[in-house]
Amino acid sequence: MFITDYVNWAKTVTDAPEEFLEAGALSCLSAAVGRNIQLNNRIHANLWLVLLGESSIARKSTAVGLARTLCEQAGIPTFPDRITPESFYESLAINSQGLFALGELGGWLGSLARNYATGLKQDMAELYDCPNEFRRIRKDTKGRVKEFRIKRPYITIISASTSEWFEDNISESDTGGGFLPRFNYVIGTSREPYPIPPKLIIPDDLINEIKNISKCSGNITMDKGSLAYDTYTSWFNDFRLKAKTANKTLIPFAVRLETVALKISVLIEAQSKPAEVLTTISTESVTIGCNYASKFFDNACLVIEKLSYSSFERLCQRLYDFITKKPGCTQRDILRAICVPKGAFLDSLSYLIESGRVNTKTPSGSRGRPTTYFYPEEDR
Repeated sequence: MFITDYVNWAKTVTDAPEEFLEAGALSCLSAAVGRNIQLNNRIHANLWLVLLGESSIARKSTAVGLARTLCEQAGIPTFPDRITPESFYESLAINSQGLFALGELGGWLGSLARNYATGLKQDMAELYDCPNEFRRIRKDTKGRVKEFRIKRPYITIISASTSEWFEDNISESDTGGGFLPRFNYVIGTSREPYPIPPKLIIPDDLINEIKNISKCSGNITMDKGSLAYDTYTSWFNDFRLKAKTANKTLIPFAVRLETVALKISVLIEAQSKPAEVLTTISTESVTIGCNYASKFFDNACLVIEKLSYSSFERLCQRLYDFITKKPGCTQRDILRAICVPKGAFLDSLSYLIESGRVNTKTPSGSRGRPTTYFYPEEDR
């Protein structure tokens, strides 16, 4: 199967978390399938994914780049990651379907907030729903009116962000709107690092595999009473109950994840039947799709929980996490890793010490100003 083959290959060329590599495989599948397959004549399999992890060491951008590279070599359209509204619409007019591989979601979202990109975020949200036609009239830099007409758009996104950027720049109002809940969040588990990055070679078999999957087509139906329908309905009812007990801010995420489960089910079915015309879907594919959606919801819960903290609480947690990972660090070590105003830093550090979460050790007998070392709780 493609996802397994992709992850097994990617693990040989990067030490990025397997969760990130799996997300890359899903993005390649989503971009390859495009609008060739629909479910019940209305659901398309486009996915928007965000890889969340620490800066540099999590290899988020590497995982994003691998997905982009495979798509490019397989002839699947990709879009530039730095765009103005006009270049975005012009790119869509040439290729109305393709993959956005964004190495840094934060910078991209920041560009969408600038004056020249007014309305682009709303347009992206509309394009997520894959309308049959998308039309916009805009003025270029010289004031000339231009009309953009895009037939059958379909956009897949794989992106990356540090957890810190997300926590510091995204508010609860952002999560309650229609844009961010369209993204699914992937949290990685660190692997043993590679001292020297291996040579990047994409096997021809993997390229041919995704090419064959791109040849799939069909309109899958899930009729009431079928095993696939009953499998999804059972998960749907359990998922609704779970979502009701969660933070109310998660409702927009949960509603969209109910459809994401079906989108991924379609992708799983496509990878099992490359180059075929699909009309039905297996219970196995639906079960896998539902499991992915449940995991995405658990990840969203973690993200929203951190966003609900105050800025002071978030900084305290960041300091504590760093000290836990680097016991025996100094104040200079922490400030180099976490760029914050010194006053806020000292307030947060004092709170952690006074509350007993962080302990200090200052060796006696040293010359000059003594250095203080910080440890988590009783770890000294």
